[in-house]
Amino acid sequence: MKLGKHDVLIEGNLVVCHSRGTLEPQEAADFASLVRQHFAQLPSLYLLLVVHEIGKPPSPETRRLIAQWNQQRPITGAAIVTSSILVRAAVSMVAAAVRAFQSQRTPLAFFGSEEAARQWLATQHQATP
Repeated sequence: MKLGKHDVLIEGNLVVCHSRGTLEPQEAADFASLVRQHFAQLPSLYLLLVVHEIGKPPSPETRRLIAQWNQQRPITGAAIVTSSILVRAAVSMVAAAVRAFQSQRTPLAFFGSEEAARQWLATQHQATP
């Protein structure tokens, strides 16, 4: 399914997002709604973010929305596929905003390929189904 300029696939308790550019506040709100709708009853939720294009860093509003929905429905683990240092910095900013509202840290790792990210997520899933 499409969320703005991003493609989102749901595979069991895994959300795969192919990102193309900056995540805007409305896209973040739509993503939060999708997560609430599809994952309310599941014990765990994993995220695989594949960054195809980089835009500007997410706005403070977008970071706030992500932190809010993650507080309501925490992600069990997140894998980010990117080779960009700028994307790593932007994701780290968002992760810091999320951590400010969490008592637990969400495992988060960066990868150069989707295959490596999926292998890591499978390992995380075995540890926390």
